[in-house]
This record gives sequence, structure tokens and C-alpha cells, in this order.
Amino acid sequence: MNNSTISVNWEWTNNSLSMAGKRDWIALCDDEDGINSHRKWNYVTDAVRQDKVEFTSPLKYGLFCVKYFRDKEVVSRSMTFSVGPNIQLSAVFNETDHTQSRHILVTVDPFNPVDISTSWIGMYKEKATPKQFHKFQSLSGTSKLTLRFPVPKSGVWEFRLFPDSGYTKAAQCSVSVPGKNSLSLVHNGEKSFVDYDIQTLDPANDNVWIGIFFEDYTDRNRYRRYTKIASASGKFEFKTPIHPGSYIACLYSGTDFVLKSNSIPGGI
Repeated sequence: MNNSTISVNWEWTNNSLSMAGKRDWIALCDDEDGINSHRKWNYVTDAVRQDKVEFTSPLKYGLFCVKYFRDKEVVSRSMTFSVGPNIQLSAVFNETDHTQSRHILVTVDPFNPVDISTSWIGMYKEKATPKQFHKFQSLSGTSKLTLRFPVPKSGVWEFRLFPDSGYTKAAQCSVSVPGKNSLSLVHNGEKSFVDYDIQTLDPANDNVWIGIFFEDYTDRNRYRRYTKIASASGKFEFKTPIHPGSYIACLYSGTDFVLKSNSIPGGI
């Protein structure tokens, strides 16, 4: 392959395929499954018994492969190859002061001589579709660039680089972000406090809330106090319940129980 031409060579290894028929064709495809992923194709026939085909390189950068079809069935496939520069994408989770500024550093290197005026990097949950990005950032013209992505919660995050305004992916990497939740309840006379640090949930998207319950509660709707959580860590104050008994704080994501705290006495 050079900058404008992709040469495809093959060797017959199966006698049943050695006599190409009118149903045989070879195609340049996006690196994905499906018969409709091909961009360009040529018939392979008995009259044209070639073992080599050339395709003009696509104008878009990305990952491609070549597939040999018999009718609609793929009988052989090349390795994946890239059109355009060999883009290296790497991601590192920064654990410094992670409870306040958890973030991932994503580095692109090298990136010349490509015009990156329309290039961007998307942050995805693992196995999300191309349009389901959590956040994205555009790139500016430089040979080496590092971008900072805030981490909404722990888990595996993927970063995908797109060299144009569409979804033709040219590079991808992933990073695993560790994390756990903590919840503590402090009794201080007429006032009590909840200290929380939430790392496995995203308060902006996961409907996070904390309720104060009797310790032996069985219904999440029977909370004594309740507050929505807007930040990953913090502290809030509430009036200590006046009814005797033991109380706990419980962390929820919507209707899903996540964590409970230590218990404190009520009845002041």
C-alpha cells in the first residue's frame, strides 16, 4: 500500500475455490462485519483469472480490510490495516487527589502530517456504539497532544480517535479506573452528619440519592430523611430523628441499593 493505491494479492489454497465463478468478488471494506460494509469491489471470474487487484485508497482515514466473497459469503479475509498515519493513542488514569479531581490523560502521538482541524476524541463506556460518547474533545494542530478527561465514575473507559467529523475510527485505547464508595454517619446531639465519597456512580447521570432509615427498614420509600446527591464527595447535615431507635444512611442509584453506613442512635 502507498499513499494512493492498495494492492491486494492472494493465493489459492482450497481447490473448491480455485476456479472463480461469476459469484466471486473481492472488496475493500470498513473493518467491521456485514456485507454492506464494503467501499469498493471487483469481480473475480474465469475470464479474468487474476491473483492481484488494486484499489484506490479511500479519502477517509481509518481501519480497513479486504474480503473475498463467494456470492454473499465471506470465504477469506485479510488482516486489518490502517489508511493514513500510524496514530498511537494511550490513556493513563491520574490518581493524584482522586476524590477531588479524578481524571484520565489521553495522549495522541504522532499525528503529522494529517490535517486535524476536524479531528476529535470521544470518551465511551465499554462497548458503547460510536454515537454514545460520554464526552468528546476536539484536537488542535500539534505533533503531540495530551487531553484531560474528568472521570465521572470507576470502570473501563474507552477513548476513540476520529480523524474527521464523522465516525471513521482511526485509533482506540482503554483504561480501567478503580474505585469504591464510602458512607459514614456521625451523631452529634440534635444534628447528625453524613460523609460520603462516591466513585462507582456518576451523580450527574445515575440518579444518586442518600436516605436516612431505621436500621431494620425493608422499604426504600420509608426513609426518615432524604437528599439528592449532585457531587461525587461531600457532607450534609440533618436533624437527628426524635424517635428512639437505630438509624443508618443508605446510598441508592434510582431504585438500586448500593451501600449502607454505620448506625447511630435516635431519640433526642
